[in-house]
Amino acid sequence: MTAVWEREDLDPYERLVLLALADHANVEGHCYPSVARLCQRTGMKERGVQNVIRRLADPERGLISVKEGGGRRINNRYTITANLLEPAKPRTGNPVSDAETPHPTTETPHLTTGNPASDAPEPLREPSRNRQEKRESARAQASPIPPDWTPSIRNFADASELGFSPEEANREARSYLDYYLAHGTRRADWDASWRSWLRKSRQFAGSEMAGRAPAPGGGRGRGIAAVLADQRRGQAPLP
Repeated sequence: MTAVWEREDLDPYERLVLLALADHANVEGHCYPSVARLCQRTGMKERGVQNVIRRLADPERGLISVKEGGGRRINNRYTITANLLEPAKPRTGNPVSDAETPHPTTETPHLTTGNPASDAPEPLREPSRNRQEKRESARAQASPIPPDWTPSIRNFADASELGFSPEEANREARSYLDYYLAHGTRRADWDASWRSWLRKSRQFAGSEMAGRAPAPGGGRGRGIAAVLADQRRGQAPLP
């Protein structure tokens, strides 16, 4: 499956489905997963998986071939026709025998604690610094979003699980990048921030549809960036 990752002619959804097929394939490249199984492995909808399979089965691309199952309960047979199942080349070198491998030994220290005198003052206890150190560590690891940030395969899968189409995911990605570049926000985990952005986008779009009629130029499919712009004009800030 290493060759699947290295191909540059696959979009994120094609790569996901092709990896799922390769994971089921035998040494001859044949596999028989159902569409429901591919949906489970990729996090995509049934129609999305079927559309991707049609693109992968294009004879001009030479990636896979599909033989119809011929019945409702008979799965299609997929054959990976490209050279995508070669195992990774093993490392070469001079192996070290077990006899030559050093085996360090560690002695376990035995600590003894004396009993303090009865009239000794109670020792001062320093406040715990764990929380402060964790906050400082998180701030040190946080960084601004890269100017060339684009959604990864995992990011697209997260968007698909939340019901976003590829077009909606790309639109949200552009708004997400523009917003955080403009504000200079620093994050330690931009993948977690992306998932939070998508959930809030769905939440705000749903609340606007349920609470009032769509405003001119807005309505269904409105991105979270538009909601944030409304909030900067006088509404409460995003929690």
